[in-house]
Amino acid sequence: MNIVVLEAKANTLIMNSSQIDITNDHAYRIAYLIAGYIKGTLTEKGHIELDEWINSSDWNMQIFEKLTDEKYLSQVQKNVPPTPDCN
Repeated sequence: MNIVVLEAKANTLIMNSSQIDITNDHAYRIAYLIAGYIKGTLTEKGHIELDEWINSSDWNMQIFEKLTDEKYLSQVQKNVPPTPDCN
């Protein structure tokens, strides 16, 4: 999974939502936390922060569920062009 692409999609989804009022920096932070959750690299502090965001509204829960859904992640993966080899 291309985590950079997932973070960008998460940020776009969060920022474009008319259901929530959020700054760009906060959207990037949430996207980063969700990506960390998916990668399994989220710290305890990160888990707490993400849980607080998820539990703060039903809309946030829906966004989180979509972004962590295996079918959605597979679709994101299929629609991403290959990353050029930088070696």
